[in-house]
Amino acid sequence: MDLLSRPLGDWDLLVGPSVHELLPLANACCPRAGAGAPAAARRRPWLAGLCVGTAAYLASVIVLGHLATPFGGLLTTVWCLVNAAVCLYLASLLLVKSR
Repeated sequence: MDLLSRPLGDWDLLVGPSVHELLPLANACCPRAGAGAPAAARRRPWLAGLCVGTAAYLASVIVLGHLATPFGGLLTTVWCLVNAAVCLYLASLLLVKSR
């Protein structure tokens, strides 16, 4: 099963390529939902890794340009940059040691 070897942003390919072009799983909502879960306090390093991985996936979409979206290149780049920044900020919040 190669599903576990793919990043979370690619899991929507199971539904179809027409869904994947909208990047439904490659945004800050998935890591934010995990961080807002009641059991998130015990899983902070894991959730921070999910945030950093999602940000890296979004950066690869920008750099490689391998994804054709219906919004055009500029809007997709802005979307990816904003969501990657939110994911990295959330990861930094999750990794801050509580006093």
